[in-house]
Amino acid sequence: MFMSENHSENRSRIVREDGVSRFVFILIAAVVVLAIAVTVPLVIYYRSQSKQIGCTAALDTATRQMADRYLIEGFKNEDEVKEWVGFVMNGWDDLCPGGGNIYVVRDENADMPWRLVCGMHGKDKKECCRLNASWVLDRVIEAVNKAVKNGDAIPGTVDLKLNGEKLTVAMTEEVTGIRRGTRTTKGYDGTVAFFGVSGVGKAGENSGLPDGSVCYFSFADPDYCANWKYGDGWTGTAFK
Repeated sequence: MFMSENHSENRSRIVREDGVSRFVFILIAAVVVLAIAVTVPLVIYYRSQSKQIGCTAALDTATRQMADRYLIEGFKNEDEVKEWVGFVMNGWDDLCPGGGNIYVVRDENADMPWRLVCGMHGKDKKECCRLNASWVLDRVIEAVNKAVKNGDAIPGTVDLKLNGEKLTVAMTEEVTGIRRGTRTTKGYDGTVAFFGVSGVGKAGENSGLPDGSVCYFSFADPDYCANWKYGDGWTGTAFK
């Protein structure tokens, strides 16, 4: 009995020369793709968890070192705390393995009136938003004041690195109207920040500051927002 030419041709399309069916090959490829799709998010998650655990461990160790020094000599100010922690921990900027900004917070109600908070991994996310916003505002004011002092134009953007990620703070002529985190604010995503200067647009109206001074600032992360205006101070969900 002889196979027809068409039957033989169809079989060659299904079976490769090495005897492995194309269906099995496609199935294996699909399994590999699925495994990668499942594994990559898990790797990212566990890497993130590892950095958080490393940050917590580093700050716990630094806090114990702070306590030992505080009982003997105390600390005069935040700069002295940072200097000591940087010395005993072999560096300040890399305390958090994830690149989180580390802040020294004054706490008069605690046994030791200084504590360390990571702007990325801190447990109180409202506090993290407040600390991050304040730090960014200080850097923006420094950049704008430097430009004015040097006779340069006020920068339209100020590029910073916050919690290990690039953050571009843009000058705005309008009040942003951001009243909550970006997760629930249409048109924004991730962490955003804007600043206004006196004499420029509605954001700079009647500030009471010389023209070219930072008088308005709006900051929001996915969960909370922090807005600042000269003379009025801070408002936003991070302060409620």
